[in-house]
Amino acid sequence: MPSFRWSPVLYKKITYLLFMKKEVVDALSYTRLSEHRTKTLLAIGDEVVLPKDISKKTGYRATHTSRSIKQLIEAGLVKCLNPEKIKGRLFVTTDLGKEVIKYIR
Repeated sequence: MPSFRWSPVLYKKITYLLFMKKEVVDALSYTRLSEHRTKTLLAIGDEVVLPKDISKKTGYRATHTSRSIKQLIEAGLVKCLNPEKIKGRLFVTTDLGKEVIKYIR
């Protein structure tokens, strides 16, 4: 019978999955259910961005981008740095959003 050898990459992925916090698992699941949310979160990444920057990176129209941003804010994955502004709003990922991005990439 051949013996099974754990590759370091496989071991790391399985360990991540086993020890992920429920909050991260739920957020990851919610994000991955929508291609728009996934691409929007990845487009924000570690940067401070405007919605038009996200639209350029994803190729989505402004209405789709705005809806995805709103959903990500409600899920606690993204926050607006200047919510009092009507135009020129700046968005960043939260710590939870950054954690989810690690598992998507």
